[in-house]
Amino acid sequence: MNVINLDAVRLQHRKECSNRIVLRMAQALLNTYSVSPLLDLAAVLGYEQSLTNQEALTRYIKEQMRMVDEPLASAVFNIMCDRLQYTLSRLPSHQHGGL
Repeated sequence: MNVINLDAVRLQHRKECSNRIVLRMAQALLNTYSVSPLLDLAAVLGYEQSLTNQEALTRYIKEQMRMVDEPLASAVFNIMCDRLQYTLSRLPSHQHGGL
């Protein structure tokens, strides 16, 4: 007879849900700000340049919020938009890409 640790299963499920939400948020930010694929968003956000724009935004979001769930994501999405807009607005105009 196998004993299943429900806490571990619940935690794993919550992490998977959080990762899906973070990916959706990253894609929404890319679309909202029409971030050009030519813009090296990883470098702008201070990450290694080998990351794609979506990977950089995913890492950015995860650093901003430890465990993301749907109500929290909805509540802070506008704040995330404001922070990203502030970061991108500090770039010289020739680096804005699709912004």
